[in-house]
Amino acid sequence: MSPANKFNLIARFLSKNVTSSKPSEEDLASSEFSELQQVWELTGKIVAPPIPEDQWQRLQMAMEAETSRKSTVPPLHRPKLSTRRDKWSFALRLAAGLLIVITSYWTIQKVAFRNVTVRTANGEIRTIELPDGSVAELNAGSTVTYSKTKREVTLSGEAFFQVQSGKGKFLVRTGDVLITVLGTGFNVYSREKRVAVVVEHGRVSLERPTQPERVIIQAGELSRLEAGQPPTPPEKVDVEKHLAWLHGRLEFERTPLSLVFGELMRKFDVQIRFDPRRVGGKTLTASFRTSQNFDEVISAICLTFGWQYQDSDGVFEIMTER
Repeated sequence: MSPANKFNLIARFLSKNVTSSKPSEEDLASSEFSELQQVWELTGKIVAPPIPEDQWQRLQMAMEAETSRKSTVPPLHRPKLSTRRDKWSFALRLAAGLLIVITSYWTIQKVAFRNVTVRTANGEIRTIELPDGSVAELNAGSTVTYSKTKREVTLSGEAFFQVQSGKGKFLVRTGDVLITVLGTGFNVYSREKRVAVVVEHGRVSLERPTQPERVIIQAGELSRLEAGQPPTPPEKVDVEKHLAWLHGRLEFERTPLSLVFGELMRKFDVQIRFDPRRVGGKTLTASFRTSQNFDEVISAICLTFGWQYQDSDGVFEIMTER
């Protein structure tokens, strides 16, 4: 049996992954088995280092020390791998060392540098401090994913960002839309293929990287994107209305009813059933407090359009026909 095949057979035996082929009694009594068993046991006791940089520095220091030591030892006194047993033992130690380094690096990379995803449930608002010191406030039913090493986040839903300036560009991605920030406070709404960006202070750029159009949004301005369309020219708006959700209010201004119902379901954590054919095309301008009882809110909306509603075990059905 070749040394490589013998090595694999013993390794499977030690890992308890025994196949139809097993080491013979002669193999188990051999010096190679004894040495591999010791390496196997020691490898299982080693804990991965907490920081890759520290491990690399230690490895460099050990290599420099070994090089310096060998340079001071006369050639006649330097150890030689003169026997087959010495070569086999050296190969096992080298393989075990490489295995430890690779496994440690993979583990640390996975734990230390993976992205973080935060989700808010219906009826929940959450504040997140990002690694660079910026702050994101997530509206209900939203998801944000951020990197531990880059100033970049991915958003689905709605969030207000207060970005730390002086640390380079800050990127927000939502679908195929890219928002680039230099240091500002701004709100991003991204639902049902609609994106709206409102800047409270500072400025941001808004674009689809696949399209040539790009706009710069200044403080007090808003720009929108519909599915597949370029961003609209920035327009002056009442920023406070677009940030009302941060202060426990809901502000709708000529908002399609389908979007209104979607927002109400997220904020009040309820279910609303309606006929899109009857509701489509209708818009609502109104203001509500999230502290209100939901019955008050839905009653006011139905009264506006001459509709009625029925509460069936927490599911509110809009009856648009009299």
